[in-house]
Amino acid sequence: MIRVRLTVGNSGSDWTWAGSRWMRGADFVEPFDHRALSWHAMQCDGRIAFRVWEVSNSGADLAVGAVSCKGGNIAHATAVEYDQFVAHSTEWPLNNQLILIDNSGKVSIRAGGWGSAPVYLAPHATTLYADWDPARLYGHISGEIDPVRAALALAGFGHPYSRHTLFRGLFLLTERSHATFDPETGRLDIKYPASAKRVLPRRLRPDADVTNAFESVLVSSLRRFLDTTSTACVQVSGGLDSAVIATALSRIPGVRVTGCGILVPGPSGVAQIRRRDEILTRAGADDFQFKGIDHPPFSGDRLSAGDAVPWEEYYREPMSLLMAGARARGFDRMFTGFGGDEISTLSAAEISDENLNESALRNPPPPFLTPMGREALVDGVRTLDIAPPAVVERSCLECAQTGAVGYLRSGIWPLNPYFTPELVQFCRSLPVEWRRGRTLQRRYLTERGLSTCVTRRHRKETFYDILRKGLKGTSAPAIVKVLATSRLAEAGLVDRDRLVDCYAVYRQDNNCAYEGHLLNALMLELSLRSVEMARAKAK
Repeated sequence: MIRVRLTVGNSGSDWTWAGSRWMRGADFVEPFDHRALSWHAMQCDGRIAFRVWEVSNSGADLAVGAVSCKGGNIAHATAVEYDQFVAHSTEWPLNNQLILIDNSGKVSIRAGGWGSAPVYLAPHATTLYADWDPARLYGHISGEIDPVRAALALAGFGHPYSRHTLFRGLFLLTERSHATFDPETGRLDIKYPASAKRVLPRRLRPDADVTNAFESVLVSSLRRFLDTTSTACVQVSGGLDSAVIATALSRIPGVRVTGCGILVPGPSGVAQIRRRDEILTRAGADDFQFKGIDHPPFSGDRLSAGDAVPWEEYYREPMSLLMAGARARGFDRMFTGFGGDEISTLSAAEISDENLNESALRNPPPPFLTPMGREALVDGVRTLDIAPPAVVERSCLECAQTGAVGYLRSGIWPLNPYFTPELVQFCRSLPVEWRRGRTLQRRYLTERGLSTCVTRRHRKETFYDILRKGLKGTSAPAIVKVLATSRLAEAGLVDRDRLVDCYAVYRQDNNCAYEGHLLNALMLELSLRSVEMARAKAK
């Protein structure tokens, strides 16, 4: 949501609005320019507060965190007004980021509780850089990688949600966290919040109408993102999560639904088209879609673009096309189904250091991992410093982190209604029989006229064929060159010859057991090269 360059030791005075950013000399605070967001700054006795937040059409939200002034102009306030502004910013229920500079030059950045578009931080000498696009910070970091996080990523465990990232010196401001940059030491300190309180299941009344109550809560959540009359663009895959969102939106008076999607090939694609047609017809929706097989991963300029992010969406190319299609049709916001699985979880337990360690011991590591890489995977996993539990499941926040860069680079603001605290808490309060097997979503769709083709799909859409075309197609020679000059090998984590040999075997074998490991290795290799390119330009 923000880009920042701040030099420590300068107070909150002498800032001005320059059309798209606040500036003071070479320092700046720049909001992401989108109609889904609003921003304002307030100054008092050498202190200044910059706030960027996601707008809401909900009266309940506005009652919690409303401000009487918006825009780039800097308001001069009393101490009481300033403190109220900061307090309201902290309480805002949607995406929210707040930057505070006191009269000694101490910088604080506070994140809200959603995490749809997180900010990354890179301290460099006496200057703090921050950006929603981590690739723009690569020129300010050393490029050194954390071997534990790299080994986890290579082994298929992803990128655990933490203030620390794969790269040394590049940090993530996790939900509700506070970052402080000290003018005396130039040190960045990120403090985690307390664990969020979790709602426990309750007994239902005999006359409880669960599906109607679910729709009421969901519709209330959706309305905060809608104008009085609007067209809602929904990413519809054909699965339960997006089907529920599209169906609920269609039941709001004055809302017109437009679906969009990436179609997969083969028999699963035929079933996907059938489900999408039923969902969108029932919703009275328009539709546009693209064939993913025509735009596979790594088919564009990603191998040399210099903007790769280790945790970004694998399927950047088809997703970018989908978002460009949305923009061409006048959409700059898109509803997602992120978090739909998580509202039906049977336990509040999150991924912990301990069970990550158990998985590392149980699953075979990539065959090209060196002894050093294996040691990092097994012995170092307890040092991950994972963020405490949030209102939503940690996997939701990791998913949002994965998609955010791609959405924002395309000028699309992602709308994640399954992240809404009241919806999460409602679903967690239901007895286990409503959450087991995703009974709630299935019954909701059934009662609103969807067939078992949608609610009990027998063939799940898979992107594997699209992925394989990307990894084995025309980009293969370039991929071979990347792997043959492996930066991970230079770091001692992989055996370069075995890595290249594994890729050669994979190109000939569709049943190769380490397809995902190779994909993860390629993502890391491209990211390391992107850092090298950025650091070379920064010199």
